[in-house]
Amino acid sequence: MKITADGVPVAIEWHKFVVGSSFYIPCLDRRGLAEQIEAAAKLRHMRVKHRLTLERGTQGVRFWRIK
Repeated sequence: MKITADGVPVAIEWHKFVVGSSFYIPCLDRRGLAEQIEAAAKLRHMRVKHRLTLERGTQGVRFWRIK
């Protein structure tokens, strides 16, 4: 599954995404990105939580692995 943030490909190192860790992706289409990440995580039998955020003046989405 190819993940893009506003049309720009995003590479996620899923093997490093352990329970309790998080990552942030800046983007304009935050809901679209959240849907892509949640679908990709589900394929890998992971559960994630996300929050639409503003970090360092840039809007995006932060994801946490919860299971």
